Amino acid sequence: MSNLARILEEELQEAFEVKNKKALSRYVTILTDNVVEKGNVEMGFMQVKDDIKTLAEVMREGFRQVDKRLEEVDKRFEQVDKRFEQMMHYMDKRFEQVDKRFSMLMWFIGIIMALSIAVIKFI
Repeated sequence: MSNLARILEEELQEAFEVKNKKALSRYVTILTDNVVEKGNVEMGFMQVKDDIKTLAEVMREGFRQVDKRLEEVDKRFEQVDKRFEQMMHYMDKRFEQVDKRFSMLMWFIGIIMALSIAVIKFI
């Protein structure tokens, strides 16, 4: 920055009639300090911009991981659902078998009662 200040001061001295060299030096110092501050501000903005980009990428990766976990949970639910359907199918078959046995038992009881009544009438 001191090179810039020196160059500016020399150029201004050649371009204009300088009444007070100290005032010119102060002006150039203020001007170059502002240039330095703008450079620092620009570097700060660039750093903030990079930080935002990094944060956005971290968030994207986090969302990808959440999506992946949700897909895994969905797969587990599908497996549980299939297992539940198998169990329901098995239970339906078992109830059908029990219904058949009960119907047969009632049929046999009906026959035994009819035979018992017939035997009692003949006695």
